[in-house]
Amino acid sequence: MEEILNQLQKISELRVKSRTSAEQYRNEVKDIQTIGEELSVAFVLEGSVRKAGDDIRISTQLIDVKTGDHLWSETYDGSYTQKIFDFQGNVAKKVASSLNIIINPDEEKRLDKKSTTEIMAFDLYWRGMDMVDNYMVTDEEKYMESANVLFEKALVVDPDYALAVYGKGHALKMKADRT
Repeated sequence: MEEILNQLQKISELRVKSRTSAEQYRNEVKDIQTIGEELSVAFVLEGSVRKAGDDIRISTQLIDVKTGDHLWSETYDGSYTQKIFDFQGNVAKKVASSLNIIINPDEEKRLDKKSTTEIMAFDLYWRGMDMVDNYMVTDEEKYMESANVLFEKALVVDPDYALAVYGKGHALKMKADRT
């Protein structure tokens, strides 16, 4: 979902809250109106990703926080392959379209640009981010060490993968903030 947020922030008419801001609501039992008020947003993009082997199902829905109504909802089934990268840009375009936002040609190019074309680097990055999340919950150093190893492996697969560099920096900042 973070990659979709990264795509959405490329659209100038959208104001997108950070993953860190939204993450606090992952396991919260609050209604959408309360979450919208607390984040100062008009819409919330919810979703889930389920993966079994190479099969993947991604469900997304855009919700109006004032009414609680779904503006749209989509489920995507497929294989965990290069096509996942196209999906992320397509969701951003669908959100913009649902909100009657025009995407200019420069934004279109940025949405079509992939952060990596290496599915293995992508997977390693997300596994690293899961370890960072585990560290945040448990404060156990082993998770941070695992995260850094995974980010390093992602950079071996794709040395230009900016999100893997971000992951390393994010992990270091989280650790520094906790000490």
